[in-house]
Amino acid sequence: MGSIRLTLTLLVTVLLLANPLQAEPAGFFLTWKDDPCTTMIVDWHVEDGQEVPLLEYRKKGAEEWRTANGTEGKYPFAKRRLFREELAGLEAGTTYEFRFGADGEVRTFRTMPSSLQNPVKFAVGGDTRHQTEWFEKMNRLAVSHEPDFVVLGGDLAYENGEEGSVQNIIDWFDAFGKTMVTKSGRVVPVLVAIGNHEVRGGFIGSAQAKSLREENPTLSEEAVREKLAPYFYNLFACPGQPGYRAMDFGNYLSLILLDSNHTNPIDGTQRDWLEKALAARKDCPNVFPVYHVPAYPSVRPFDEPVSTLVRRHWVPLFEKFGVRLAFENHDHAFKRTKPLREGKVDPEGIVFLGDGAWGVGPRQPHADSWYLEKSAGVRNCMIVTLDGKGRSVEVFDEDGKPLDAF
Repeated sequence: MGSIRLTLTLLVTVLLLANPLQAEPAGFFLTWKDDPCTTMIVDWHVEDGQEVPLLEYRKKGAEEWRTANGTEGKYPFAKRRLFREELAGLEAGTTYEFRFGADGEVRTFRTMPSSLQNPVKFAVGGDTRHQTEWFEKMNRLAVSHEPDFVVLGGDLAYENGEEGSVQNIIDWFDAFGKTMVTKSGRVVPVLVAIGNHEVRGGFIGSAQAKSLREENPTLSEEAVREKLAPYFYNLFACPGQPGYRAMDFGNYLSLILLDSNHTNPIDGTQRDWLEKALAARKDCPNVFPVYHVPAYPSVRPFDEPVSTLVRRHWVPLFEKFGVRLAFENHDHAFKRTKPLREGKVDPEGIVFLGDGAWGVGPRQPHADSWYLEKSAGVRNCMIVTLDGKGRSVEVFDEDGKPLDAF
């Protein structure tokens, strides 16, 4: 009897060695950099030495799975490997199933609709992770509203571009994979903008940035940006280089993802690009800039240098091309400004929403700022809904209680 058990054990061992089971990836992430109606980028992270699972996907209801190997990228400072596949030629407003390996868990994603025949909903926030439990709680709150996607305006994992903080980014993606999924198994895509805590030194004029350029005078600007923010530029396909991008959703929405002086100056090339991007989208009914440092801070001083640069170089362009909502972060509070134009309250002006308190310790906003309509020192999540009639914003605190609506 003992010899039979030994023979069976050896047989199972041989079979496992010949056909090793594919494990779930160590992390995964969904985003876009091209048309959100017909594409989806799938990233998956694999532990060093782990078999690399194939990505398999199909339109929900179809029988045949399609496969993709993914292109290997760089996972800075970690014993992990990054694989990325941009799925193209998808149908708009359609649910797809995907899995990692034939035995992997089946999840879904949904492409964006090409028009606003039905409402579109997305969640907005920033400054996402001081503590994992705060981050995960806010993620679950956001996905409980069944958003089509999420926008996060910088300061994601607080790794500061440093090798010694690699565990921060690993923990961020681990938490994402567990919590940015609806009850039905739909994984929610995320778009991000850069913040100071993605960058060595935080800002383009920092001592670290100057030292890097002095020590490496032949480096291209693209290479400098990647060295200053290695995780951001390698692990997030969007916005990618040069650090800012316009994302167009059919003819009904454009998100302008900007770099508020972290790896690109606010003025100069980025400002010129912004003017062209806004001019090209002047007929779009919903154009929303998303960036980290606020033009109208709720906690920091009004004359803070980067905020001053945003007001000087970007806000006049927002006004010129009819922007009505802008999403800001950085100050770790909730704020909604009065509608503002040319530095004054104006019913036809821009409402600035923020201020980056997704998964961080909140700060108390100043109570005497002439431009603040409403503010609070609480973690919060904004839910934006667009339909054929207009747009609405609801704000919830970390316990899901309504904080604001307009």
